[in-house]
Amino acid sequence: MAKHGTVRVVKPYELHGVLYYQLAVAVDGERDALRDIRICHDSIYDRPVAGDDIEFDIVLSVVTEVRKRT
Repeated sequence: MAKHGTVRVVKPYELHGVLYYQLAVAVDGERDALRDIRICHDSIYDRPVAGDDIEFDIVLSVVTEVRKRT
């Protein structure tokens, strides 16, 4: 199921030599909370930054892909 939101914070980090991103996202239609998304570099668009409008897919409460909305 796809959801939409706005990236508020981006924190890149490496785990066993692989680049990951931790995102704090304000989800459209959800109030007062930021969703924490941790995702591997190959499942997100290049160079995410705070303020990006995004769409992300969720399977069994796990974010599987993040795309930038145009």
